Amino acid sequence: DRIEVTPITIVVFRKDLGLHYRGLCVALGKKGAKEFQAVIVPKGIVKKRVYLGSTDASSIDTSKLAVKLGGGGHKNASGALTRKNLTQILDEIKALLNIDKVTVHVVNEDLTVEKVVM
Repeated sequence: DRIEVTPITIVVFRKDLGLHYRGLCVALGKKGAKEFQAVIVPKGIVKKRVYLGSTDASSIDTSKLAVKLGGGGHKNASGALTRKNLTQILDEIKALLNIDKVTVHVVNEDLTVEKVVM
């Protein structure tokens, strides 16, 4: 399955597959996620690593979200290692983007992709 890239693209992995997730975030921006990209990966039992990005054309400052999640970075590239659960992370993303719902692409362990509106 493929991830449908839209101006706002959020990808959640159910398992850490050992990929270069920052690179995936950059690739999403180049493929059409011009406003905002987020890649969320479980790390251990409780923590999640959140990779955030936007392009120069975007007005979104991803570092503001990263700080709220306990991390940091720059306007167009930031991230955090957080103990917040997925719902809390997505609520922070929705608040930053000033939207009520987000479409999330969930990558399962068998690499199938589910599209979920949350």
